[in-house]
Amino acid sequence: MREGQAVEVFRLGLSLSLALRICAIANLHELGPVETLRFIDELTVLAVALPGRHTVPAKPLIISEWRESLVRFVQKHCPFAAISDATASYNCLTHKGFRMDAAASDTKGELTDLIDLIHLRKSFGETVVLDDISLSVSQGEVLALIGPSGSGKSTLLRCINLLEVPDSGTLMLDGEQIRYDFKGSAWRTARELTRLRASVGMVFQNFNLWPHKTVLENITEAPIRVRRTKPAVARQHASELLEMVGLPEKRDSYPRQLSGGQQQRVAIARALAMEPKLMLFDEVTSALDPELVGEVLDIMSNLAVSGMTMIVVTHEMGFARHVSHRTAFLYNGRIEEIGPSPDVLGAPGNAHTRQFLNRVLHHQ
Repeated sequence: MREGQAVEVFRLGLSLSLALRICAIANLHELGPVETLRFIDELTVLAVALPGRHTVPAKPLIISEWRESLVRFVQKHCPFAAISDATASYNCLTHKGFRMDAAASDTKGELTDLIDLIHLRKSFGETVVLDDISLSVSQGEVLALIGPSGSGKSTLLRCINLLEVPDSGTLMLDGEQIRYDFKGSAWRTARELTRLRASVGMVFQNFNLWPHKTVLENITEAPIRVRRTKPAVARQHASELLEMVGLPEKRDSYPRQLSGGQQQRVAIARALAMEPKLMLFDEVTSALDPELVGEVLDIMSNLAVSGMTMIVVTHEMGFARHVSHRTAFLYNGRIEEIGPSPDVLGAPGNAHTRQFLNRVLHHQ
């Protein structure tokens, strides 16, 4: 397989990391160092510019970090490609005058931050749960949040979804600042809060399906009541979502008649029914039997490939490594390390991150 064929495989929807692995195994040894870097740059352009794929957000810093992680991957796994540290600094795109921050200017324009958290702080009594959190997530990006229990991961998601009100700091959602009075309630009206929450879907550990409603009713309730969607349209959309999560035959079943994995897939479909801009996942596989975890992770992987912006709290390190663009490690309410997932999970620079990964991977 030539490198052009690997690029074509990626165009057809294969994940970028897998396309690179195929090419690395098959024929990177046939290329010189500059040619190999040119191929990496070509994949980088595709990763930013192609819609509906496992794209990299069009932010120069993220693109640069992501490209560097690919170079390190090749240096580690394909030493025959002979990319030295000095050669790796040669960027074919920059050399040609190509600006990476314009890589997505094709038809959809440059991607922007969907979520900006600036100096966010949250306490419960004397316990500081979030301590000066600043974080940006771009459209189409998948961010994994990892860390020990009690590090603030779930609280961070709840603040983004406005289920918790920060004590201080700024939250920007799709360019709109959410203002708080910092006294335990949001400054906006209930109607405005409902509208904002409708753009952020959240899936919890324990499904939270209504036990007295069928699967179809669980999915259609919010679109009909909140978005005022016509019932027939909502039911049609729900049927399509059930097809997507592999449960079309369960539309008339009740939650008690489903397995844990099936209930969680319905919960994902219910969140997607509101057509959110951002999806939050809070340890969605932690309550599942091991044999059911894969079916839920497959759905989430497909969402990532489709371009959905996602923030995922997880202990599934394989999922974080292969699906997320970046991983953030939280410890005692602070982000102690953040970067491209292969780097954070493969060669963490923080001692607490290394200790955590050693414990987690030892038990997986």
